Amino acid sequence: MIAAAAARNPSGGFGLGLFRRFRNIGAMSTVPTRTMPRQARSAKSLDLILDTAEKLFHERGVAETSTVDLAAEAEVSIGRLYYWFPDKVAVVHAVMRRSEQRLRDFLMATIVDEPATPTPDLLRQVVPLLGQFFKEHPGSLAVLMRGPVELDDAGEPLCQLFVEMAARVVRQRVPGIADDECSLVANSIVRIVLGMLAEYVAADDSWAPHVLDELMYILAAYLHCRYPGRLDAVWTDETDPIRPSRHPQAYPTPPTRVYPALTPRQ
Repeated sequence: MIAAAAARNPSGGFGLGLFRRFRNIGAMSTVPTRTMPRQARSAKSLDLILDTAEKLFHERGVAETSTVDLAAEAEVSIGRLYYWFPDKVAVVHAVMRRSEQRLRDFLMATIVDEPATPTPDLLRQVVPLLGQFFKEHPGSLAVLMRGPVELDDAGEPLCQLFVEMAARVVRQRVPGIADDECSLVANSIVRIVLGMLAEYVAADDSWAPHVLDELMYILAAYLHCRYPGRLDAVWTDETDPIRPSRHPQAYPTPPTRVYPALTPRQ
C-alpha cells in the first residue's frame, strides 16, 4: 500500500527555509476589496478585474504586472480599479482569496475522503482534479509559486488549505505518525505538487497528460518508499538502502495499479 500525501504545517523545527510559508494562519473566504459590490453589474466588473489579473499573473508573472497593465487589459479605467483596490498587493490578495474559496468548494464537491480507499486510487482522483483546477485558474498558481521569499505572501492561505486537507488524510492512513514527520512529508509533497502543476499548466495539450502521469509516479514512489505495505519485502530485507518510516494502515481491497502509468502513452 501507499500512504497518502500530506500533513500539517510545521510549528517551527527542521530549520528548512523552504517550508516557511506554511505557517498556521486563518483562511479568509471573502475577497478583500475597498467596498463590497452592491449590484450585479458591480460584481461582474470586480470579477472581470480578478479574471484579468489571474491571466496576466500567469502570462507575465506577478512582479511584471502593474495596475496600469491590469486596467488596460481589463478595459476599465484606472480610477475604477482603484475604487475596488488600493494597490496591486490588494489585487493579489483578492485573487488568492477567491481561488482559496473556489478550490475549497471544488474539492469538497468532487472528492469524498474515504479512509478505506487505497491511496493509489485517491491519487488517481486528486491529481487530475488539481490539474483541472489550475488549468482553469493559472494565475492562482503563479502567485503560489512566488514564495516563500516575499514578506507579503498572498499565497499562504491557499497553501495552508492544501496542508489542512492533506493532514486529515495522512493521519487516517498512517497510524501513530509523529507531528514532525507529518509536517516534513506534507511540505515535501506540496512542493512537488506545485512544481509539477506549474509544468502541467504551461504544457500544451499533447504533453500535459504526461506531466500528470509523472506527478502520480513521483508521489506514489515517494510515499511507497516511506510507508510500504506490511507484507513488502523491505521490512525484512535489511540490505535495502532506502529504509521505510512506518507501516500504513491495511486496506480491505487491493489498490488500483499506479505504475505503469494509468494511461500508457507512446
